[in-house]
Amino acid sequence: MGSVIQYIRINCKRMVSHGLYAVLALLVTGILLVGLLFVLSKAMEKSSVLEPIQVGMIIPEGEATTRMAARLIGGMESVQSVAELKEVSKEDGEEALAKGELEALIRFPENFYEAINNGTNTPVEVVLRNDSLLASKAFRELVLDGLSYIRTSEASIYAVEEQVLAETAEGKVLSCDVYTADAIMTELYTQQVLKRNKIFTQEEYSAFEGVEISTYYLVAGILLLLYFQGMAFGFYYDKQSLKTEKVLRIAGIHPMLPAIMKTLCMACSLFVMALLLCGLLGKVDSNLSLGLAFGMWPVLFALAGIFHLLYSLVGESFWGGMVILLLGILGVLTSGVIYPVCFLPEWMQKLAGVQPFYIWHRYALQVLQESAGSPLPSLMIGLLGMLGGGVYTWKKA
Repeated sequence: MGSVIQYIRINCKRMVSHGLYAVLALLVTGILLVGLLFVLSKAMEKSSVLEPIQVGMIIPEGEATTRMAARLIGGMESVQSVAELKEVSKEDGEEALAKGELEALIRFPENFYEAINNGTNTPVEVVLRNDSLLASKAFRELVLDGLSYIRTSEASIYAVEEQVLAETAEGKVLSCDVYTADAIMTELYTQQVLKRNKIFTQEEYSAFEGVEISTYYLVAGILLLLYFQGMAFGFYYDKQSLKTEKVLRIAGIHPMLPAIMKTLCMACSLFVMALLLCGLLGKVDSNLSLGLAFGMWPVLFALAGIFHLLYSLVGESFWGGMVILLLGILGVLTSGVIYPVCFLPEWMQKLAGVQPFYIWHRYALQVLQESAGSPLPSLMIGLLGMLGGGVYTWKKA
């Protein structure tokens, strides 16, 4: 029992003594990383993530009114934010669509405006490329939504027209004829189109998990700083520490005690650092608070378990730190922490969905929104890392 207490005392003492240096290194790297992420968040705010797609319009010769109406629509701000409309010839448009220079092609029929003005339903053909670009998908959804809205409006106009004609046939005296009714419905339809933003149900889809961009990146910065802090825990696995553990095993301590003690010490150190980071960054972003550090405790335990497993497998403190560094860089680049997942290629989205960095980052953001899911996955990762590293060291010894 005395050996166990002595070993716990040694690890706690080392945790406190090395913790001062770790905090100093954390502050220096934290200032640099937070500054970089702040600049990145501002750049993301000012940049247009969804670039307008190129859409060609084929307008027959002599259709001056149709051409004027098309240019009017293309000049609307709501249209320009999604697509850039330009007139092309039939041959050039089809060739550009085949080459991928255009994402969509609109073919207007002859006498289109006159037909619409006379009440004839002359369809416009819209050809869409079948690709995975996010902007193209957005344009496709808008076209389908617009088509559905037009069909609904036409149905209401036809219903009123049929009712007017039926009542007129029965000899009823009406306040307006069918042409006046059509004109009234058309006017109402036009008014609704002009204020269409107030008609549709507003649902917000955020690439930043429903938080502000600055908060998204500051939480990412906290997570990255805590992960790379794992490189500073190599002192638990240097040659002197391994010799001490060997002597204590001979003295009778359980072989799994070092694994448990190291994992808990690293988790406690990470928790103190998380408190420090959340407290300081809370001065910059009011959305951050000490509650984030308390809510992230399953993530911190998972990180500690992973650190213990990696250091145990590699066997040397220096190379263990290098493995943590390389895995961290790879994880950051492929997890959507820096560049949101929905903007990555489809294959990278699937890869990011199972990345620990993505899971932990999303969990931390959910903690801020008080909607965090189950901590069980993170706890299981930490437990498996702790036990896996302990068993490996035990068998190796």
